[in-house]
Amino acid sequence: MIKRSITTKLTRGFVLIIIISTLFIGIIAINIFKNNIFVMKEKNITQHALKLERVLEPYIENDMKSKEYKDILKGVSSFDNTKVWIVNLKGEIRTIYENEDNILSKSPGLQDVYSGIIRSAFKGNLKSMQGYNDYYDENMMSVAVPIIKSDKSIIGVIIVHSSTIDLSNSMNEFFIYLIAAVIGEVIIAGLLGFYFSKNITKPIKIINEAARQMTEGNFKVKTNIYLNDEIGELSTSFDILSSRLEYNIGQQKKLEQMRKDFVANVSHEFRTPLTIIRGNLEGLYDEVIPAGEVRGNYFTLIKETKRLEAMVADLLSLSKLESGKVVLNFKNIDIKALLRDITRVLKPITKAKNIELELIDEGNLPPVWSDYDKLKQLLIIFIDNAIKFSPINSKIHLIINFLGTVSITIIDHGIGISKEDIPFIGERFYKADKAREYSGTGTGLGISIAKHLIKILNCKMEIESQINVGTKIKIKFLKFQKEIHL
Repeated sequence: MIKRSITTKLTRGFVLIIIISTLFIGIIAINIFKNNIFVMKEKNITQHALKLERVLEPYIENDMKSKEYKDILKGVSSFDNTKVWIVNLKGEIRTIYENEDNILSKSPGLQDVYSGIIRSAFKGNLKSMQGYNDYYDENMMSVAVPIIKSDKSIIGVIIVHSSTIDLSNSMNEFFIYLIAAVIGEVIIAGLLGFYFSKNITKPIKIINEAARQMTEGNFKVKTNIYLNDEIGELSTSFDILSSRLEYNIGQQKKLEQMRKDFVANVSHEFRTPLTIIRGNLEGLYDEVIPAGEVRGNYFTLIKETKRLEAMVADLLSLSKLESGKVVLNFKNIDIKALLRDITRVLKPITKAKNIELELIDEGNLPPVWSDYDKLKQLLIIFIDNAIKFSPINSKIHLIINFLGTVSITIIDHGIGISKEDIPFIGERFYKADKAREYSGTGTGLGISIAKHLIKILNCKMEIESQINVGTKIKIKFLKFQKEIHL
C-alpha cells in the first residue's frame, strides 16, 4: 500500500509539473510566435504599400486610364494574397483587382470600419488594423499609406489588404504541435515518473519490511541498501540501529542466561556439601553412628563447612572484582621472591602428593609493577590447580622469562584439558569432564577469579593443554607505566 500510494503521488506530481511547465512555455511561445509572424506580415504589407504609393502617385490625378497604369494594375493583381484600395480626396474607394479598378458603392459599414486608418493616413501617418472585411468576407490585415506628391501634399490613400488565414493556419498548426508535445511529454513523464518513483519507494518498502520484522523480534534483519542519498543514510542508520539492538538484546539474553546458570550452579555446588552435612548431623542426632566413627563424622562436618565457607568467600571476591570495587596497591615486586613465598605457602599441599615445584629463571630480572596480594592470589590459583590435577610423584615447572616484559609459565604433567573445553575455562563453576572427579576439592570459581585478576593487573594469559599430557599456562605482564596508580 505504501509503495502504490507514494508511487502514484510522485508520478502524478511529476506529470502535473511537466504539463503545467509545458503549457506555460507553450503559451509564451504561441504569443511570441504570433507577435513575430503578425509583425513580419505587417512589415511586408507596409513595404508593399509604400512601393505602390511611389509607383501609382504620378497616375492618381490624371492618367488612371493610360496603358502604363493598366500595366501597373496587372503587376499589382499578381502580388499574391493582397487586395489594394485607393481612396481619393473625395473619399471614394477604388479597388485595384484583376487588371482594372472599380469604385466601391458607398457602404456605411466599410466607411465606419476603415475610417480610422483612412483619416490617419490623410494626416500623413502609416496606420494598420486587423479585422473582418465584409467586402471580401474574411479576416484581413490592412495597412493605410498616404499618397504624397513631390510638393508634400497628400492626394489620396493606398490601403493594402492581406488575408490572415495563412497566419491562422500557422497558429493552428503550432497549437496542434503543442498539444502533441504535451501528450508525448505526459506519456514520457508518466513512464519516467513511475520508474523513478518505483526506485525511490522500493528501498522504502525494504526498510518498512525490516522495521516490521524488528517489531516481531527479529533484530538480525538488515536492509543492505547502499545509496549515496538520504534514503541510503536512512538505511545505514537503520542497519546500525538493528545491530545495536541485536547486540543489546543478545547481551540481555546472555546476562539472563548467566544469571540462571549462576543460580543453578550455586544451588548445585551448595547442595552436595549441605547434603553431606545434613546426613552426618541426622546420623549423630539419631545416634545411629558407632562411637568409633563419631570423630570422623565431626571431621567431615568441619571439612564441608570449610568448603562452603570457601565458596562464599570466592563468590564475594568474584563479586568485588566484577563490580570494580577492588582497591589496588601497585608497587615494584620481586617476582622471584614472590614465587618462593608461594612455594612455601603451598608446601603442605605439594608434600601430600610428593610434587616438586621447580623454579627456573634467567637471573637479573627487572621488578614487576603490580599489586602484591592480588598477584599472589592469581599465581596461587593457577599453581594450586596444577597441583590438584597433577599425579603424585610429579614435577611442576615455574619458569620466569624476560623478553621485553616479564612472563611466568606454569607447566604441569597432569590430566590436561581438551581443546573443546579451553574456550570455556574461566566461566563460573565450569569444570572440564576430566576434572569432575576432583570436583570435591574446589569451588569452581578459581579460574573465573583469576581471569578478572589478569584484567585488572594488566596481564595477558595463554593456555595450551593436551589430555593426559599436561597443561601450560603463560601469564605475560604487559608494559605498564610506573606512574599509573589505581
